[in-house]
Amino acid sequence: MAIAEYDELHANGLSLQRRKHSPLYKVYKKWKSMIRRYCQMVRQPQSRLQRNKLVSLITIEVHSRDILRHILAHRVHSLDDFEWSRQLRFYREFDQSGVYNRTSLVNSLQRPSVASPIQPDNATGGTKLATEGGIMATRNVAVEENDDEDLEDKRVCIVRQTSAQVRYDYEYLGNSGRLVVTGLTDRAYMTLTTALQLFRGGLPQGPAGTGKTETVKDLGKAIGKYVMVFNCSDGLDYKSVGRMLSGIAQTGAWSCFDEFNRIEVEVLSVVAQQILSILSAVA
Repeated sequence: MAIAEYDELHANGLSLQRRKHSPLYKVYKKWKSMIRRYCQMVRQPQSRLQRNKLVSLITIEVHSRDILRHILAHRVHSLDDFEWSRQLRFYREFDQSGVYNRTSLVNSLQRPSVASPIQPDNATGGTKLATEGGIMATRNVAVEENDDEDLEDKRVCIVRQTSAQVRYDYEYLGNSGRLVVTGLTDRAYMTLTTALQLFRGGLPQGPAGTGKTETVKDLGKAIGKYVMVFNCSDGLDYKSVGRMLSGIAQTGAWSCFDEFNRIEVEVLSVVAQQILSILSAVA
């Protein structure tokens, strides 16, 4: 749904027209009516599973509506505008990280198969070479016709924010709730995605119960990453942390060390070296 929404924003363009006459204002009214429709559905008798889906959907759509209202209020007219690039945006496009290459795919598809040995044709006294060549030509035509379909199948979901670009990981996280996104949450997302682009980690700080851990977990949900949360204590040793980090590095998940300051200084120095080794290897 997020991909479809941002495609719709790009299709209508970013305009400097007055708010009431902007093409995006029609999209804004459409999204508002869609949220009202979801709210009417959640008031009706629903199963627990369906109600959880609707609540999460309303939470996400309200944030999308706020983003569009912010863009209209600031009269954003360029895709390079910071007010636009700072948003967490979802696109369906080709992966530019080298996982996918158009030329290699087309060449592999159009590579002719090994022709069968020439056999005599009892009926005409000739050979089946022309027939084999006809089959190969037919295959090449079929490849050209199906080329666009094969390329379309190779598109992936890419998440962008400022200069960061992350590939959506498609991790199944269940029918869980979503965090209500505020302005502070958006700034935390922007900081964490920038750190991710630089192959570094984040260190959210603040009073207890303000949503630091939940912010990291919700960002993982947004880009399809599984987040492992570890509650640190003074009894944690470097061997236990090393096993945790080894498993996380092999599975590609994220780790969130809650109450990281409780770890003993002697253990913390070794853990810091372990984390540095992983980040250096990834970079």
